Amino acid sequence: MFAVGLDEFEILILYSQLIATKIENNKPFSSNEVKEIIFGSLLGDGKLELPPSREGRGLNARFGFTQSLEKKDYFLSVLNSLGEISSGKYREMSYLDKRTAHWVMQDGSRGTSKGLYLCTDCFTLTDVQRLSQYLNKKYDFKCSIHKAGGNYRIYILAKSVETVKILILPFMHKTMTYKLGV
Repeated sequence: MFAVGLDEFEILILYSQLIATKIENNKPFSSNEVKEIIFGSLLGDGKLELPPSREGRGLNARFGFTQSLEKKDYFLSVLNSLGEISSGKYREMSYLDKRTAHWVMQDGSRGTSKGLYLCTDCFTLTDVQRLSQYLNKKYDFKCSIHKAGGNYRIYILAKSVETVKILILPFMHKTMTYKLGV
């Protein structure tokens, strides 16, 4: 099992060296710093993606890497160093946004007053209150708690649904956007 992991690591290094040779032959970068960042990143959190094309795979690879929000300063310094090959644009994304989108897609329902219910039927009242407070504090969602039978649900008021849309719509499957009134 250890040998398999080692072989995969050696293949990754070899792949990076092959790319380095190709880049050196084509000379697309004016600085060694860009090459060093790309290849060091490929050994770490970086990735290369080949886009699909009509005749198979595309010829130009796209480089990317992600970092946590706590490491934003590092991320921006790398982005700045890659200025000659980068547009300088990046996107901040919270995994919580994705989680919230999945929560809404699975347990959300549109309220009669254009608000949004989160069906938290299996949670205790204390847990529902805690979740509601978190959504209010983290995202400024105006929430109330509604009793449904013997259970409690979070109701996000209509005036906060626009904020919810901005936050999670990019992660929503098109068949589920109706829950946000889209």
